[in-house]
Amino acid sequence: MLADATPRLGWGKQMADTSTFPATQRIGILVFDGFEPIDVFGFVEAFAIARFLGTGYASPPPYPFEIALIAGKIAKVKSAHSLRKEFKGAN
Repeated sequence: MLADATPRLGWGKQMADTSTFPATQRIGILVFDGFEPIDVFGFVEAFAIARFLGTGYASPPPYPFEIALIAGKIAKVKSAHSLRKEFKGAN
């Protein structure tokens, strides 16, 4: 049991002081008709799970990265392997 009420992580290490974190970086990922899902969502997941040293996945913001998907116009974008059929339910 801890002798004081200091928040701690894992093996008894103190949580990082959030006032010393660098600014959150905005990462833009370009999407277009025919994009490969792994080329977009692989990077999205990698940046989304990143945390500052001394913090954990349950830690509140700030986070190192903010991810934005960027397209040439405001419209639906289909990946190279998306279904192009509309499903209307089971018969």
